[in-house]
Amino acid sequence: MSRASILIYGRDRQLLNTRRLVLEHIGARVLVAEEVSYIAQVEPDKPIDLIILCHSLSKEQCLDALAQARTRWPHIQSLSLISGQYGCQPALADHIADTAKGPQELLRTVAMLIPSEPASPADATEPA
Repeated sequence: MSRASILIYGRDRQLLNTRRLVLEHIGARVLVAEEVSYIAQVEPDKPIDLIILCHSLSKEQCLDALAQARTRWPHIQSLSLISGQYGCQPALADHIADTAKGPQELLRTVAMLIPSEPASPADATEPA
């Protein structure tokens, strides 16, 4: 993965940080939001490729986040993490991943959504 930009939105700080670390390990640039208002605060010159909606969110929080994200980044993809009956409804997000399948499911799904690209020379000098 070549410096994909991912925004993870959820209510559980520990899960958000764990998911951030897992995704950073594969080379993604990851932003974390515990409040939907953070979406509007992301720098305009920092496009986001994927928004991940954690299973800790209500339907209303998912709808609000998706509306804001799609307004700012019209081509953004969305991934809803589900856990049993918890999580954004499958019809809301573009893709679904079940947290019960572990971090490998998250990585597999993200890799499918944001295919790897050859690193550019600028990426080689950029700090991790």
